[in-house]
Amino acid sequence: MRRIAEETEYTPSTLYQYFPLKEEMLGQCIHVKYKKLMESLFSAQQAFDNFDDRLTAITRTYIESALTFPNKFTFSQLYRNQTERVLTSFMFKNTSRENMELQLFTQFLRDINQEKVFEEIELIAQAIAAPTIGLTITLNSENQLEQRQKDLLVYYFAEEVVISMAKIV
Repeated sequence: MRRIAEETEYTPSTLYQYFPLKEEMLGQCIHVKYKKLMESLFSAQQAFDNFDDRLTAITRTYIESALTFPNKFTFSQLYRNQTERVLTSFMFKNTSRENMELQLFTQFLRDINQEKVFEEIELIAQAIAAPTIGLTITLNSENQLEQRQKDLLVYYFAEEVVISMAKIV
């Protein structure tokens, strides 16, 4: 709280007036960042008509956004309170009803195969989301890779891996 107070030029007591618990303030910070990410994802997918191009654009936008703010992304994925975990978790049944990112992935998969039941499609969306988050956290922590190498990994992952996984549907 002291560090946040220093950066925002408020006193810790002022911050505590608005956020009695540190977790509430962190949750609000994550919520604001999450909302901006969702706006970016929706904007990226609207630029394309083709399913593959739309899914690739969403994947790349997600990873690139996370790489732009590595500490915030890693923190939001690894250090969430229970409320944020419910809103951002990928790995439980019907989570796409609460999680906008997963809802977006699930909807794309439903668009290409409407015959499968919702739970199957959601599971595949979760299977795509989990390694996407894992790759992003790894790229954020990897200091030995040059930017060109990171760009190549993101390109291959978005263009080949995610598209291949989506076509399993």
